Parts: sequence; C-alpha cells; structure tokens
Amino acid sequence: MAELKGNRLKLRLSNYDKWSNSVEERLNIVLSKYSFLDFTPSSLETLEKLLLEEFKDPMVAYQLDNADFFDSVSTYIGEVYIRNLPLQLKWDVSLESPKNKDFFAFLYFINGDSDFTGFNPFSRIPFALNIRSGDKLLSHYTNLEKVKLNVNTTSNSQSFVPPNNGFSYHNYLMFKNSLLTLEYVKLNLNKYYSIRSNRYSIVIYNNSRLILHLDNKYNFHFDLDVRDNVIEESREIAANYKGEKKITGLEYCNSRIEFWGDEDPNGEYINEYVFILEEFIQDSIYIFDIRNGIFFDEF
Repeated sequence: MAELKGNRLKLRLSNYDKWSNSVEERLNIVLSKYSFLDFTPSSLETLEKLLLEEFKDPMVAYQLDNADFFDSVSTYIGEVYIRNLPLQLKWDVSLESPKNKDFFAFLYFINGDSDFTGFNPFSRIPFALNIRSGDKLLSHYTNLEKVKLNVNTTSNSQSFVPPNNGFSYHNYLMFKNSLLTLEYVKLNLNKYYSIRSNRYSIVIYNNSRLILHLDNKYNFHFDLDVRDNVIEESREIAANYKGEKKITGLEYCNSRIEFWGDEDPNGEYINEYVFILEEFIQDSIYIFDIRNGIFFDEF
C-alpha cells in the first residue's frame, strides 16, 4: 500500500490527534456493554467469548455499520497490551491508504521499542471470529510476553528476542502426532536458503517456535501447537468446510504449526511464502488459510 501524502496525510494526522484524545470515550463504549472487563490479560479471553456469542460471521468486523463498536473493541485490546506488557508501548497511526474504502479499517496500532515494532489489535478479531476457539486474543498476548526470553540461534549462542511485526500470510499446517517437526522444517529451509542466499538465519526457541529471518529485516514464524484442544479445532474446521478438497483424516489432526509472516503491505515476500508452503504439500499435511477459510492448494 502506498503512503499518504499532502492533504490526505495532514487529514490522517489530524484525525489521529482527535482519536488519541478520545481513547477513554471509546473504552466507555465497550465498558458500558461489558462492564465487568478490567483490563487484565485474562479479560481478553472473556471479551473473545462475548464476541463469539454475539457474532457468528467474521465479516461483521469489517462492516461499516459496526465501525464504532469494533473501533472501541480494538482500542480496549490495545490498552490491555499497553497496560500489562513489560514493554514501553504507545498508540501510533498508519500512514498508508486503506485497501478498500467499503470496509472498516482500524488505522491505529501499538508501537514500541526495538523489541516490539508494531501490532494492530483489530487484526486478531476477524481471526478469532473465524476460528471460534475462544482463546485467540489471549494466546497472542501470551506469545508477546515471551519476547524477553533468551534463546539460541542455530549458528551461535547469542541471545535472541523473537520479533513481532504484525501479520501476513496466515496458515495452519495441520497433521497427526509428530509427522511434522520444527527440526524437519529447519532442515528443509536450510537446504533451500543455504544455496540461494547467505542473508538468512534460523532460530528455534522454547522448543515450540521457529523463526526464519531474511534480508536482515523480515521474518517467517512457525509456532508448534500440540495442546489438547487442537484436535477439536481440526474437527470444527472439517465440519465447517464447504469446498471440494478431499479432507478425509483432517478431523484426526491433533498437532499443527501456525505459520505466518511479518506484515508485508507491498507483497515483497509473497514468493517466499508460496515456496515455503509448497515444501510441505503432502497427503497427510493439511495447509489451511485461516483468513480465507480455504486450503492452500485450492488457490
């Protein structure tokens, strides 16, 4: 997306001044409806369950008729991060043109120091309404709490801070038991990038997350999830799927890797995204596009 210039830029900054000075007003909209929310991290789980009870379709979050409400909900989520994460965070404004003026766009995000380079809290709402597991708002917050953990890179023992730079290219790689491991992911990525480029590194931390760092600026993330509720979500996805792909066996997938890239507004890394997923196409791995509700090989 192109950045705003001239009068459009001045208008955006002016609107941001008004928006940032009315945070409490928008929080009151949420609290007048859900008065028991208390800005604790656990309240994100409560909020998500309330949203799931009220809204059945993730597209309602983009409807202009609901703009004031979801602007307020996004503000509340952001304030939970600002008030609780052990980082210096503040509100900021996007200076890019929205993709589609017919849909609601939350133009503000949380910004911070080098450990936290930006997060739009609205981005998790349609995702949560689509997956309907009840834990997506809180699990994202919990993952960000890990940014202070020290981890080892594959090439040396220096400490590493996991980056959090927004979301693009969001998929589940769903499989049974330990069919796919992070070590296998690392092996495949090393085979490709060791020949193609020396501007990459691979990091594994906490035995559950792998990060591919490219060109000293961009990251792809692989988050291994083997919790008990994974199989329940697999069954939900299988039951709700309306496409033509044969998904026999999906309901038995009790493990998955959540895969995403940093925010990529200009699509610079879309080819890398396609390559990475193509490496994992096989009969026993289901690659599900979370945002669009389809499988990767349906494109």
